[in-house]
Amino acid sequence: MRAWTRAAVGVVVLLAAACTGTGSDSGREKSAVSEVRIGVLAPLSGPNRTAGQDALRGAQLAAALVNGEEGPVSLLNVTAAGLRSLGGPKITIVPADTRSDPARGAQAATRLVTREQE
Repeated sequence: MRAWTRAAVGVVVLLAAACTGTGSDSGREKSAVSEVRIGVLAPLSGPNRTAGQDALRGAQLAAALVNGEEGPVSLLNVTAAGLRSLGGPKITIVPADTRSDPARGAQAATRLVTREQE
C-alpha cells in the first residue's frame, strides 16, 4: 500500500475518532445523530484510479469496522451500534471522484460540503 493511501485511511479513522468526542458527559446533553457522513475525495478515474479505489475501499472498511459490520473490534467509544458518544449513529462514506485533477477535486469538495448534507 502506498504511503499516501495509508495516510488517507488514517485521516478517515482520525475523523471517525474525532466524531466520538472526549467521552466526558459532564455538563452537556447528548444529541442523537442518526448518521455521520464522511466525504472521501479520491481519484476514482483517470491515471491514479487504482490508488483512489484503494483509498475508498480503506475508508469503507474503516466505516464498516466502526458500524460493527465486520464483527467486534475494540475501538474507543465505538460499539456495535455505532459511535456511542453521538447516540450510536452509523458512518456512511460519500465518495467523490477527483479524476486526478485538482480543479475537479475542488469542485467535488464543494459539492460534498454544499449538496451532500441531506
